[in-house]
Amino acid sequence: MVGRSLPRHGACGTCRTCRHVRCDRRRARYRWPAYVPNPPMPDSTYADRLMADPTRSEQIVHGSVSLNRTFDIAPGVVFAAFATPDLRSAWFRIPGTTERLLDFRVGGGETVIASSDVSGRVELVEYHSRFVEIEPGRRVVHQYESAVDGRRHAIALVTVELAERGTGTMLTYTDQHVLYVHAGGADRRTTVAHHEGAIRLQLNGLAATLRTLSPEPPDLVGS
Repeated sequence: MVGRSLPRHGACGTCRTCRHVRCDRRRARYRWPAYVPNPPMPDSTYADRLMADPTRSEQIVHGSVSLNRTFDIAPGVVFAAFATPDLRSAWFRIPGTTERLLDFRVGGGETVIASSDVSGRVELVEYHSRFVEIEPGRRVVHQYESAVDGRRHAIALVTVELAERGTGTMLTYTDQHVLYVHAGGADRRTTVAHHEGAIRLQLNGLAATLRTLSPEPPDLVGS
């Protein structure tokens, strides 16, 4: 009623019972964080935990690389170099590869395991990807994660676009990435340079493989 004072917080038992406006406001004001000083945290991602934990020695670097290449060969042939296991393995190579699996379909992926000594010591290199979009002859979108000796090295989203240029193909390769810089390893600049250099080497390998192929696209039905 107008002019009548409202009861104090909790005066009529509990806030849920009294339902008075002032009581509810006080409950909202004082219950948090007084009654729950350490609320449970929701499940977090690896990146969330990494950034929240000051004891970790990793740093993360965000970036993007976009490169164009022109090939004197039809888009269907270039697409086949991504879709066919034998052609894919001819240019997408990790030194010391011991295991390789390509499941080229949306929802499928690629796994490459290698024991590499490129850095001067033997390292276990792992690459796992998942195909998000495949449009034959035009586009391939996939996300991947790589690790070295069990430590995450990179996470990226890659878009490969193919467009006709006369009788040839214009390829646009875009890599949007998160790189992990570990203590005791390469610094930020070296890590970024190594990542971009690896992409350029892959595309050079793709160009070399395409030069050995017929200009006519192969039949990929059922692949």
